[in-house]
Amino acid sequence: EAKLAPKRDSDEAADLGTAAHELIAEKLQGRIHPVPADLRHVMDAFDQWYETEELELLDAECAVYSTQSLYAGTIDALFKRKDSNDLLLVDFKTSKAVYPEMHVQLSAYSHAMREMAGRAGWDIPSIVTQVIRLGKEKPEFEVDQTPDDRSVLEQWHSALDFHTALVGER
Repeated sequence: EAKLAPKRDSDEAADLGTAAHELIAEKLQGRIHPVPADLRHVMDAFDQWYETEELELLDAECAVYSTQSLYAGTIDALFKRKDSNDLLLVDFKTSKAVYPEMHVQLSAYSHAMREMAGRAGWDIPSIVTQVIRLGKEKPEFEVDQTPDDRSVLEQWHSALDFHTALVGER
């Protein structure tokens, strides 16, 4: 029945976001594919953003995990800025706005990356995290940097604790 049910707007938006992520990851890795009409504005916005930056791609669609807090996720892209040693962790969004919980997610990913680097004995430079909102209706982008604030990570841990309390053990 679920397969035959009409799609909700939220399902279609999620499908568009997933398709955009896949196309962006392919493009970042040098694999160029035809852009479907419903993604043209998103990809034009991505191109506009990417041209404003001088970045070296380190990884795309990369898994990160925390063994201390027991969570994992996938970062959209990790770059090294060419003019500094800073790493740039990016999450691409095709939403209508940038919401605070997006920064909470990025803060958790950054924390997991630092934890993983520590276990490997690597000393990593500073990590800047940004949400890049890409327009679906017109080719526009918005860059929103995650505040360098410990309270953002504390929000993640509070949400994780709440989720764990609802569903049981991690």
